Amino acid sequence: MPKRKVISSLRKPARKKQSSQNQNVIVIKNEKSGTIHLKDVVRFEGKPQMVQLPASEIRRMQKHLRVLLVIDQFNVGGTETHTLGLARELMRNGAHVVVAAKTGRMLDAFAALGCPVYTVDFVTDEFKENTEKKAEIIDYLKLIIRNENISLLHAHQWPSGVFAVQAGKEMNIPVVFTVHGFVDDALIPLVKQCDTVLAVSQSIVKTLKANHVTSILLQNGIDVSEFSSHKSTKPYVRASWGIDHDAPVVTYAARLSFEKADISLAIMEACRRLIAGDYPELKLIIVGGGHHKELVQTEMARIQEEAGVDFIQLAGESLHMCAYYSASDCFIGTGRAALEALACECPTIVAGATGYMGVMSKELYAKAWETWFCDHGASKPWTVEEFESDIKSVLELKEREREDLGWVGRKFVEDKFNVHDTIPALFDVYLKHLKTLPSTERAAIRSEI
Repeated sequence: MPKRKVISSLRKPARKKQSSQNQNVIVIKNEKSGTIHLKDVVRFEGKPQMVQLPASEIRRMQKHLRVLLVIDQFNVGGTETHTLGLARELMRNGAHVVVAAKTGRMLDAFAALGCPVYTVDFVTDEFKENTEKKAEIIDYLKLIIRNENISLLHAHQWPSGVFAVQAGKEMNIPVVFTVHGFVDDALIPLVKQCDTVLAVSQSIVKTLKANHVTSILLQNGIDVSEFSSHKSTKPYVRASWGIDHDAPVVTYAARLSFEKADISLAIMEACRRLIAGDYPELKLIIVGGGHHKELVQTEMARIQEEAGVDFIQLAGESLHMCAYYSASDCFIGTGRAALEALACECPTIVAGATGYMGVMSKELYAKAWETWFCDHGASKPWTVEEFESDIKSVLELKEREREDLGWVGRKFVEDKFNVHDTIPALFDVYLKHLKTLPSTERAAIRSEI
């Protein structure tokens, strides 16, 4: 394995002689200038204390932050896409980022960032915890932590978090865990072992609190420069799909598992009814893969036979969702996918694992944020009739109404979910732990600032 420059190998700072009872250092505020200097040393009694650093010093410390991001697998999904964007933004801000996960379709996307990427079989091919190789995996994570001189570990999923938390504890480094979705009995004891727990929605914060877990609300961020409307590409994208420019197009994107697979069946039936009525040219695109993909394919064949026309495309997983959002007249989804579609100014119907919200408008923004767009918390149940009615209402929008709805949706994402605004809050969490590292590690950091 190639050698890498690590913090522990940096030269130690020259120190002034101190009395034997005062061998620790402390970062202090200079009373005269009002600034804080990392190399200020003071005699004191008791434990070392750290005070709030000014922005300039925080930026310097960011460059010495070395984070290991851990997810289950390099699959195509909301958590994985979030982690990809997170890694990119952390690197832009000077942090050293390392990523570990089981190999998958998004591996190349992570490798393209230019950060070290390690493939670790956290889960089996059946998506279950790889308990058979648990000791081996934990040892491998500890090796990564040593070789990359990791100062903080950030886990995002169970079961990979099980291995990550254990490795972090054995290596005595802080562990941050972001809860992205469903909170079950297996997750609670795991996050209780972590130094900081982050939650992506108010609903998750409440659920964790009910289970005696304190968390920090930190929403997922969207790169609004990456996810934006590309209306000029619409005819070319549709042509590549074999769809006429004027045909109404509905897109649904989600993992085809459990409730979200059921949603796809309801959407197919709703579109079949619309084809039998006012929209005979309507096309439906379903993006995603999952445990119940075969069931969806079987139902798709049945519904298309009943409709007498092939109007559904199963596109599988995609790393280029912007093209789908920009080429669609109506998008249906939940969580991060709903945010991405709104950022691309595509009229969006929100439906997810916990229920239905309907056509997204500014009146629903507060409720959408609370439930993470129907992925968490309770919402009213969906029905085929509601899908049919809301899809029709979107397709009937006049051009000006569509543009206004798209503009308002994008503004909402820019104001509340811009990744450039969420990253500073995450750095605050990271640096809180960085400032509490053992004194020898802080000394190495100070020597380079």
